[in-house]
Amino acid sequence: FWCGSAALILRQALEGIGGIATETIAEDFHTTIRLHGQGWHSRYHNETLVQGLAPHDLASFLLQRDRWARGNLAVLRTPENPAIAAGLTLKQRASYLSSLLAYFVPLQRVAMVAVLAAMLMTGRLPLHATLWQFALFWLPWMALNLTASAMLCRGRATLWDGSYSTLLTTGIFARAAFALIHPFRSSFKVTPKDGIDDGGWSAVSQLRLVMAMAAVLVAAIVVRVLGLAGLLSVPPLHGLAVVAGLTFAAWELTLVGAALVKVGRRRQARHHYRVPVGVAGVVNGALVRVVDLTPGGAGVVGAAPIEVGSEVQLHLDLPGIGGEARDIRVAFTICSCRPAEGLGWRMGGTLRPLGQADLEAV
Repeated sequence: FWCGSAALILRQALEGIGGIATETIAEDFHTTIRLHGQGWHSRYHNETLVQGLAPHDLASFLLQRDRWARGNLAVLRTPENPAIAAGLTLKQRASYLSSLLAYFVPLQRVAMVAVLAAMLMTGRLPLHATLWQFALFWLPWMALNLTASAMLCRGRATLWDGSYSTLLTTGIFARAAFALIHPFRSSFKVTPKDGIDDGGWSAVSQLRLVMAMAAVLVAAIVVRVLGLAGLLSVPPLHGLAVVAGLTFAAWELTLVGAALVKVGRRRQARHHYRVPVGVAGVVNGALVRVVDLTPGGAGVVGAAPIEVGSEVQLHLDLPGIGGEARDIRVAFTICSCRPAEGLGWRMGGTLRPLGQADLEAV
């Protein structure tokens, strides 16, 4: 489906459906369903023609995913609901519904944690089966699930990455599912593409539902362990049930704890994402190579090191409109300096345009 950017849409196609869908805040997803319903087709071009910016910090990431989730799920309450929309093929319905049902996966995770905690604390079993029956149904499902996930990632991401992203979106996807049942008005907020992320408690505190899951798992494990040690009176839980319950709870707590630690330890000091470039520049009369660039900073490779904290003047040629190069002068404050791979020194720093023309060009 059309993802909102890096796309060309036939004017005839848009006019045929009355323009961009505005009933939801997922105008791209919503519009594509209408286009496909009218018999139009999508084509993916496998070549990088446009580069975009992703959210720079956790707050921006959650804002973006929250808007996507609420907007996409809201389509279920419109005539473009993939289950009933006219004109869609069976494959299209399956594709759209799988995209929408993915937003309920975190709720499945929350339900599993709730069941584990309830079992360990109350001794009530969610199912009754022998070991071979449990293995017959659960092991093949788990093996197929993990295998399919690994194959679909194609080496780009690990199974841990999937678990991590699921936990990050648990709270906002739960909120989006609630909004599907009980809609509330909200404004469209553009996702910031800059900013810093200090990590620590300010980041971890944004994942309140995940912290609650961790607390519940810790409480359930402690209660059951104290019960097994005879230090606390709890309903009995024996055999495979207690082993499996504690094992699954400990594993889930490990994943949840690792996600919270990763969020807390992450640091994003730069305000903007550095775009890789290959631009020539001059510092102190010496030729350097600018390897990444933003309006506020750059990375350069030169033959000689420059002391950290020094402010030097950097001249560089940036491509302008029509392909004409523009000579830009900026003050370059060195923030880091280290040996580059191969020859020379890799230096990173902040930029400050020296004139109005330089500021406009940057």
